[in-house]
Amino acid sequence: CGMLGCSDSTRSSQNQRAQEVIQNLQTNIARLREEGRFAEAVPLLDDLLKQSANTFSSQSTNLALVLGFTGEVFALAGNYERATNCFVEGINILQKALGPKHPETLVMWEGLGYTFAASGATDQAVGVFGNLVEAYESQHGREAVQVVPYLNELAAQFLAQGKDASAEPLLRRSMHISEREFGSEHPQTSVPMKLLAEICLLRGAHAEAASLLTKCLLISEKHGEGQSGEAADTMLRLGKAKFNMGEFGPAERSEEHT
Repeated sequence: CGMLGCSDSTRSSQNQRAQEVIQNLQTNIARLREEGRFAEAVPLLDDLLKQSANTFSSQSTNLALVLGFTGEVFALAGNYERATNCFVEGINILQKALGPKHPETLVMWEGLGYTFAASGATDQAVGVFGNLVEAYESQHGREAVQVVPYLNELAAQFLAQGKDASAEPLLRRSMHISEREFGSEHPQTSVPMKLLAEICLLRGAHAEAASLLTKCLLISEKHGEGQSGEAADTMLRLGKAKFNMGEFGPAERSEEHT
């Protein structure tokens, strides 16, 4: 472009090339993410953010989607501050462009919630996941399956704060919905089941904990995960529950299994 400016065709060509650069950067970052090479992805994230800022308007939903993508990878790399900044900026754009309860906006909030949870910022995580529960309840109903992941995560954050009384009703509702939608032997159902067992152990309700943990183990075995680390952890907890019930043999076998 000279002093007279660029023609429409020239600007269009430049924009197309810029978007190709962005697409290539995203492809390379996604490959590094899949390979677990998060630290190597960080310099590319910086390039992606710079290129996107120069290509899209500051209130573009395309820029917001790039911010969500970079936020996720920054979080995986352990750079929670930059991840938070990306998600917050993306949320601000999407709330104005699409609305606060649009699916894309809620997905961005979800990324922010998981970033807070991973960084140990449980108060902020509780706030985000609490809002997500309310948003999905208002859209789909209190007993809808769409609410389940956020009930589980909100309960997990309450447990991290030692607020088992707040977590328990959320987990019982999640387990009820999961059993209805997926069945009692589905891996999705074992998520609230295992968290609820943790509450039972804390309260000394060892018989209920043992029952729940036994069901979790059966689910793991049914789906080929009987030798996984998670199954071993469940076995250990089951052994402790049985030990506290006076069933020393099963507890000892559980310890040996792990």
